[in-house]
Formats: sequence, C-alpha cells, structure tokens
Amino acid sequence: MRKKLVCGILGYINFTETNVKSIEDEAFKTALNLIQHRGPDNQNFKRFAKNNLFGHTRLSIIDTDSRSNQPFFSEEGRYILIFNGEIYNFHDLKNELINDGIQFKTSGDTEVLLNLLIKYKSDALHKLDGFFAFGFHDLESGYSLIARDRIGIKPLYYKLTENDICFASELTPISKLQSEKEIDQEALELFFSLTYIPAPFTILKGVNKLFPGECIEIQNGKVEQKRYYEINQKEISKDDFETSKGKLKNLLTNSVMNRLVSDVDLGCFLSGGIDSSIISTLAREHKTDLNTYSIGFENANYFDETHFADAVAKKIGSHHTVFKLKDADFIDDFEQIMHSFDEPFGDSSAIAVNLLSKYTSQEVKVSLSGDGADELFAGYNKYRAEFLIRNLSLSKKIAASTGNALLKPFPASRTSKISNLKRKLGKLNQGIQTPPTERYINWISNGRQAGFDILKRPFTIDIQKALSIPDIKCLNDQLISDQNIVLSGDMLKKVDLMSMAHALEVRTPFLDHKVVEFANSLPEHFKINKNQNKHILIETFKNELPKELWNRPKKGFEVPLQFWINSVWEKIDPKFFDKHYINQQNLFDTNKIQTLQEERASKNLGDRIYVLWNYLVFQYWYATNMSN
Repeated sequence: MRKKLVCGILGYINFTETNVKSIEDEAFKTALNLIQHRGPDNQNFKRFAKNNLFGHTRLSIIDTDSRSNQPFFSEEGRYILIFNGEIYNFHDLKNELINDGIQFKTSGDTEVLLNLLIKYKSDALHKLDGFFAFGFHDLESGYSLIARDRIGIKPLYYKLTENDICFASELTPISKLQSEKEIDQEALELFFSLTYIPAPFTILKGVNKLFPGECIEIQNGKVEQKRYYEINQKEISKDDFETSKGKLKNLLTNSVMNRLVSDVDLGCFLSGGIDSSIISTLAREHKTDLNTYSIGFENANYFDETHFADAVAKKIGSHHTVFKLKDADFIDDFEQIMHSFDEPFGDSSAIAVNLLSKYTSQEVKVSLSGDGADELFAGYNKYRAEFLIRNLSLSKKIAASTGNALLKPFPASRTSKISNLKRKLGKLNQGIQTPPTERYINWISNGRQAGFDILKRPFTIDIQKALSIPDIKCLNDQLISDQNIVLSGDMLKKVDLMSMAHALEVRTPFLDHKVVEFANSLPEHFKINKNQNKHILIETFKNELPKELWNRPKKGFEVPLQFWINSVWEKIDPKFFDKHYINQQNLFDTNKIQTLQEERASKNLGDRIYVLWNYLVFQYWYATNMSN
C-alpha cells in the first residue's frame, strides 16, 4: 500500500556552537499548531542534538501505521527527515536502493527519500520526480539539507542567520517564533504592485522563500545556497508540428497516469476551460469511475461557465458535480479565507479555489488540476496582446487606439463584457506605446496604474532588478519569466493555500518537469498564431474535446468581487478605515484610503475594487500577525 500525505513541516537547526538559542518545546508546539490544518490527523515533533527541532503535521489517507509518522528517523537514529509532498518515481528509486542492499520497513516514499539523501545528499534532488519541500539532518556530521521542488509546487519559507535556520511550509509558524517582526517595505510594494509576493521576498523582513529548484546545504557551520534546477529556455526543437503533437500527448498522458496512482478517492477539477478539460479527458481514459468537480455562481451569470464543464463531463463520461454557490457561501467563509493567508495574498480567484477545494474535499482527498498550462503554452490574454503588438500593422494599431477611445464612456473593469473589453483595449493600447520589457512589467504589475497607489511611501522598487527579470526580446522570454515569477508566486501559492486549508491534495500534471522542459523547447508559432492561443495544446486534443471549447476566449477563475465585498461589509472591522489606526501603521495614505472607502459606498470603483480587496487582505493579515 502506498502512503499518501498532505502535511506541513516546521524545523529549527542551530549549526554553530556560539550564540546557541533554545526554543522551548511548548513554544515550538504552539507554532506547529498554526499549520495543523495541513495535516490534522497526526502532529509530532522531535528535539535532537540538544537544541534542534523538527515538527510535522500529517493527514493520513492510507498507511496509517505509526512507523510512517514524521519526523522520520533512520533505523539507527542518525538521520532525520521531515517531508511534505510526493515522489512519483519512488518505486524505481526504491528498487535501485534495494539492489544496493538497503532494506525498508515501510511502503511509502518518505523512507525512500531518506535513504536517497543519506547516499547522495543534494545530488539526490536530480533523481526526484514529484513535488516536495523537506528538511534533512545528519546528527553525527551536522550536515543539513533543506530543499524545494523544481517548479515550486510546494512552498518553503526560511529565516537564516549566521548561527541558525528556521524553515516551514508557511510563514505563520516562523513569524510566531520571532520575538521581533518588521514589515519589509520592498515586499509591501511588490504586494500592492503584483497582488502577491514572489520569491525570495516575504512580507516580513529577514524571512525569505526558497526559489523553486533551490536548496540550502549546511556543513561544518558553512551555508551554501544554490539552484539545483532552473526553468529556462531550451534549445528550440527541430521537430515538425505533427511530431511535436505526438510527443506532447505522450508526455502529458504519462504525467496524468503517474498522478492517478492512489488508494483513495480521486477526482479532477473541471472548470470547462481547455486545460482542466484536457486533464479530465486523459484521466477518464485511464480511470473508469472518474469524478469531476466545478463551481458556479447562482447570482453572477457573467462569471458562471459551468455549461462548458457540463459539456466536457458529458463527452468523457465522468461523474460530474457542480457546486452552485450562493452569496451566503462567501459570506460564511469570508473570515476563514482571510485567515488562510499566511502573508498578504490578493489574487481574488483564491476565493473560488477555496470554495471549490472546500466542497471537493468533502467528496475526495486528491484532485488533479489544469494549473500551469497557460504559462507553458501561451494561454493568457496578455500573450495574445503581445502577439498582436508584434504583428499588427500600423493601421490596426491605430484602430485599437480608436476602439479604446470609443469605449471611453464605459468603466474599465471585469464586471461586464463591455467594460472588460474596454479594460483589455486600454491595456493593449498602453502596451503598443511601450518597449517589450517595460510592457511586460506593466502587465504583471496592475497595482502601479494611476490611482492604484495607496501607500504612504510612493513606489520606489525596481521590479525588473528585484525579481531578476531579463530583457524581454520575444514571447518565449515572457513565458519563461511568468513560469519563474507568476506561476510559483501567484498560481501555485493560491492552490497550495486554499487546498491545504481543507486538507485536499492537488496534483498538477502540466507541471511535470519533463512537460515543462518540452514546452520550453517549442518554437513560439507552435504555441500561438493569429487564430489561436495554446495552438499545439488545442490541436493535439481537439478531437477529444467538445467543439465549443476549441477557440473559446480565455477566461480567468473570476468571482463577483465587488458584490461580495459589499455583502460582507458589515463584518469588516471599522478600525481598518480609522485614521488614527492607519497613521499608527505608518504604511498608507489616509486620504487615499478614505477615497477608496467612499468609492465603494458609491459603487464607483471599477477595477479599483481589486485595490480595496488587497487592502482588506493586508489589514486582516496585519491584525492577526502584527498587532500587539
């Protein structure tokens, strides 16, 4: 039987003999309790080498034998491991180790990972196929290794000093163990620019995120931080389109099959978009009793696309469930959602992912999703805009500008089709007038638009420098940057936070590193052309999909945010808009906050509703984590 874990980890290692800090057991346990939602069935921690501590929270799906609990020790007690994730190729790795004479006492991947690390140390990372975050320590030599998976599916936070390191699956337990906390001004600017805080930043000064594919090795008091894997542009394949379609189908099929291995009920998120439809289709080919899940909004037809999901489910023959959400669902869960954010996180589609995860977790313990395909195969509208700008004639660029002018009387927002069209034309027109790298940064940082800046100190951070964004010379450069920044910083963080809030394991077949590397070897015109985004993806699977999906416009996982904020307004603490409270924080312009509040009351916010949402998210986080 395989062991399946959804879990959280917390570790503290003192790697010098000087300035030894001791964390009391009760303090460590209290911090560990803050991530108990990630694994509510078992919680355990071990003190070792006097002042070092490893803690783990576990959700037992099968293989509930206590021998599989973590922290996990080697037979003789020399090595210790805490691990969050899953290694898909652990059977092959286990056989390799058995051939070397190693014996196993459990049936899961944790013991396999432990023995790989004992044998290979950081070189073991190159052998792993899966998603993970872990901490490993050798009690005899003092060697330690802390690592995050290649793509960044699982998060890992850390606070490193010259004497010790504290690391965890979420920021909250590290924050709890800190005696002093200070807002990082650069991270604050990034949050209000991007709506999330990408690696290596966190909202707290002195605490960082590991990059995807990054590890920290500690030996003899010396710390080495390195990237063992980087997402980058591969040599462009010379294969023709048909050959590439065949390779893509094989790679993605194998990835889905690996992620279907489960001894518990498993399903698929099915939004009705291309990506989740492809994953559900492939899953149904190899699982006869597949469950699929989607959500819709009873009172917001503009955002409800369940009819597309219904069409896919009918075509593939899945057992489909639509969770029809009422406004009361958001109202009831509002504070739970706010308290799920371990640091400010403003992507409002997290609301929908939270609700989908909540109801899906009542049916299954594992779900596959279509996350990652947009960043690999050019699915977003901004890639279409980039393609148009690079290929439009002068007359068509003038037409785009004229179209934007004609729509001037309408608000620019996502709240209706015509206002959304104006919003898109406005961004296209703005993009036409700026160089590629500046255009890219503008498009990922909506919060920098005029009137969106509510901070007391004006934006000063150089986003390109802070996030090491290379010059954008082509569409593939844009895709690689999004994979390195947006994917792990926004999309994957959102899925991890919201699914973990409900102890649901979400697997992402598009983000198998072999699929990622293949996508990054394809020429641009395989991904996007004048007629189609995600060209090769759609053409590879179009015969398996309903025709109405082939060329439907890309639509995000959006929610009726303004209506919902108005519906919970009475729940929101009035101190968040109190001038004295805001002045004490010394972070925001009180006049701009007052204007934002007045605009909400007059229902005249447009896209500034997202500024208000970010502000509320920050204030809830601050009240929970920073107030005395």
